[in-house]
Amino acid sequence: EEEQKRSKASWLPFSTGPRGCLGMAFAVQEAKTVLAMFLHRFKFVYDGPPVVYDPKQATTKPLDFVVCIETRTDFPKPSDIVKNPEPKISITSPKAIPELSKDIKIGDVDLPPMTFLYGSQTGISQDYASTLSNQARRFGFKNVKLTAMDKWEVLKSGTYESPKDPKKANELVVICTSTYNGLPPDNAEAFDQFLDKADNLRNEKLLNGLQYAVFGIGNKNWRTYQHFPIKVNNLLDELGAERFFSLGECNVDGDMDAEFNEWSAHFWSNLLAYYGLSVSKDIFVIPSTSVNSESFISAAVNHISISDSEKWSVAVSNRNGDHNSLLVKNSELQNKGSGRSTRDIRIDISRLDPLEADSMYQPGDHLEILPENESNVVETVALGFGMVLDSVFEIDQEKLDGMSPRSLAATIKGPCTVRNALTYYADLLSPPSRRMLGCFSQQFQQIDQETAKLFEGLIMPDSYGKDQYPEFIKKYRTLIDLQTGFPQVKQIELGQFLAAVGVMQPRRYSIASSPRMFPNEAHLAVGVVDDVVDGHHYPGLASSFLARQVAGLSEKAWFRARLKSSKGIFEMPQDSKTPIIMISAGTGISPFRGFIQERAYQHQQGDNSVGECVVFFGCRHPDQDRIYGEEFDQYAKEGVISSLNVAYSRQTPASARKYVQHQVLANASKIWQMIMPEDGKPPAVVYICGSGAMSRDVRATFHSMAISYGQAKNQEEAQDFLKSLMDSKQYCEDVWG
Repeated sequence: EEEQKRSKASWLPFSTGPRGCLGMAFAVQEAKTVLAMFLHRFKFVYDGPPVVYDPKQATTKPLDFVVCIETRTDFPKPSDIVKNPEPKISITSPKAIPELSKDIKIGDVDLPPMTFLYGSQTGISQDYASTLSNQARRFGFKNVKLTAMDKWEVLKSGTYESPKDPKKANELVVICTSTYNGLPPDNAEAFDQFLDKADNLRNEKLLNGLQYAVFGIGNKNWRTYQHFPIKVNNLLDELGAERFFSLGECNVDGDMDAEFNEWSAHFWSNLLAYYGLSVSKDIFVIPSTSVNSESFISAAVNHISISDSEKWSVAVSNRNGDHNSLLVKNSELQNKGSGRSTRDIRIDISRLDPLEADSMYQPGDHLEILPENESNVVETVALGFGMVLDSVFEIDQEKLDGMSPRSLAATIKGPCTVRNALTYYADLLSPPSRRMLGCFSQQFQQIDQETAKLFEGLIMPDSYGKDQYPEFIKKYRTLIDLQTGFPQVKQIELGQFLAAVGVMQPRRYSIASSPRMFPNEAHLAVGVVDDVVDGHHYPGLASSFLARQVAGLSEKAWFRARLKSSKGIFEMPQDSKTPIIMISAGTGISPFRGFIQERAYQHQQGDNSVGECVVFFGCRHPDQDRIYGEEFDQYAKEGVISSLNVAYSRQTPASARKYVQHQVLANASKIWQMIMPEDGKPPAVVYICGSGAMSRDVRATFHSMAISYGQAKNQEEAQDFLKSLMDSKQYCEDVWG
């Protein structure tokens, strides 16, 4: 009966259904066969305007491409001449660039000067730009520069000057940049202002003659994913520069190195083909492949004699910055039975550099914590690799060429003990890097070829495009896992370790207090991460570090931290009369505690015109994880919070308002009247803080409200309406993965 309903023209490809992975190869072969049949019988004719290619694709995908199909009549006439078949070409190495021309070699043509710019907050963009610049030199480009975006020479001169000699190639600028909530990184702010100013002046010829390519780093959990890289990519084109290669992107919440490797391989293939170059098969276009070559980079390390007491004294004190913050309270916010932990962390920040002239910070700002590795982890890694923990070394700063800016080697300055390097610098809880696996693969070539082959296959995708690395690190999540799973991994030179292991990144937390209430303190609500896989615990680096700290005046109560501004993205309204609507789940309530304390302080100062504070909060159970519950109830009694709405996802019996977006929808009328008032009152500002999934659900709820109250006719108009609120800072988000 169902088959009778199906159209005669319906078709299911081989790759449909639960066994799609098995049928994919058949589907591709079928598509090729059908395409060949079409080309054999019909002629495809294009007589439209010049083809425009999609700039967001790494491949040449045309936009709005339509052709006419005619019956093919121009078949070749039969012939009695039999031609000898061409010999098959054997490709020996899919990893290297094939020879593109037998007549042109590197050095025979005038290659363009190349400038690699980076806008980086955590070192990732700088690392990628550095990798590309090193490859450029290996490919034979002589005039290669690497610098931050704010230090680009054009920003000083105000314009780009093309070479006066027409035979000289124009400069090619490659930009690797990240973005934070849509804003440029700290070392790209002047570059951003330069673009804005030139765009406002409509200077469409400012960068004539310049060629460029952009690679963006972002997090897909953020609404503003790739916002700044896209802006740079578009404005450079509008200012007269020529886009040499399509915009690349990677997601830090995924396998970003693999995405960068793929883009860079396409970029170099395109660039070298453009100049008709051929290169040695030993020179690779995929960055990670080079770690298995003979030129594997190892830091130049000088081991310091114990007789050099001065350097030993410096080494013991080398702890990656001053311990400038004092823990004054560390208590549990969740109740027994929750099965989880959220710590109430209160820190004396009086020794930190303030963000404001009249206060240390503003509500909505962040505190960056520089965590430390647990001593047991440090000893396990060090002894497993045959390192002497209390020995002292110094890295030769003159021999850092080609070193990743994210590596320990590029970060540690001056004499340092191995113990301090592993405690305060090394990221030991992240998966083993491709570079480290390449190092071991090189070591095992003579003693354990099977393991060497395994590790070599993890460095880059195989010839079929299959990347084994993501699955490998699901099982071997840390260096300790690698040591346990592969007992033969027991020796690595210190220089190789320093070059292969990354430096730990600071963790940023929303401040859960107001500087009016606590002028010299910053409070944090820290959800303690403890993933359990196959009975093995994997603690979060920063959260577990803070959880095990003991408050007091002892040396162990001090640690490293710094204040970070939200840069106006998540700040309270300047006018205290403006109502605010705060929506959060879990530790996302942190900044709103600071907001409410700020409004409570304004009430205490006799300000009777303070705007409404409406709170929506989501947690699991009222008796388990409603953090700051009693405090918020008290603020509600005092009238600081005008409406407190809590959603419980695991309460028995279950409520219809299970998640925070349900509470928002149940109060839609009240919310809509606040953000679109008709009585002359100031419109409310909406704040959302929490996970990316929660923020998307809340956003969808506001889309429904816009349609239901006649502000929009469909989803597209609803999205445009919400975007207008975001652009005017009436709808603000601070989300994470």
